[in-house]
Amino acid sequence: MEKLERLTQTDIGEFYDSKGKFLKNKHVIPVCKIDTLLVQHPCRDISELLDTMAELDSPLISRRANAYVVSDFSAKTRHIRKDSDEVDQTYSIHGIQFYYVCAIRK
Repeated sequence: MEKLERLTQTDIGEFYDSKGKFLKNKHVIPVCKIDTLLVQHPCRDISELLDTMAELDSPLISRRANAYVVSDFSAKTRHIRKDSDEVDQTYSIHGIQFYYVCAIRK
């Protein structure tokens, strides 16, 4: 699977690519419903994690997707759980949606 591009979406629904270029909504097509992503280290780079998941053909990522929007980190969604060794592990929950961005971007 090709590397996914991280998009930014404004509060009013406008999309921007990773270089800050505006994308018309008709060129950004959702390919799945919004899903949740549990990340063990809240400070971990989500893009790096998703690239790894794409390489491994994770079922979370639609094969039709070439881009995604992920929610910002929020302390309200941070959780602490104990692992099998009773050591505290910090997790963060993000909302994520995958898209197909058309090649023609005018």
